[in-house]
Amino acid sequence: MFLTIFAYKILDIMEKKIKLWQSAVLTKDDDGNTSLVVNAKEALTTLHKKGINIAICLRDIAKVDAEKCLDENNVPYDTIKEAPAASEEEYDCIVVAGGNIVKLNSDWKWAIDDVAQKLYGAKSKTAEPTEQQQMDSNFDEYVKFAKQTAKHRGKISM
Repeated sequence: MFLTIFAYKILDIMEKKIKLWQSAVLTKDDDGNTSLVVNAKEALTTLHKKGINIAICLRDIAKVDAEKCLDENNVPYDTIKEAPAASEEEYDCIVVAGGNIVKLNSDWKWAIDDVAQKLYGAKSKTAEPTEQQQMDSNFDEYVKFAKQTAKHRGKISM
């Protein structure tokens, strides 16, 4: 058991690296203005807080424009690379909008779970609870809360 706990601690300490293609973070409008993809700032902030190294790989947005947009919006990142240089390094996870590794289909709220699974291991798949199972579970939680509240008020002994 100690060895298992030690192994998990080592995995948490090791730096994780994520490569984000431009299309997962930045976009250009018809006038050529660079802006952020919806929820990209929040997602990158979360990843940064967790100590994950963030590399953004550009295709058709100039590095100067990308840096300006990211810095003006206080979006954390570690490096910005041109596409050919970006493919030389190895990453723990790659995010490509519409890609086949971690898909950014709608917005970052849904992709962040997939990123966590790629970096830290997949969660076990479980069947969604039925309406009845959910109702039973909710009721059990309500009872537990009510008993704790009553105990603190001195109304029942546990």
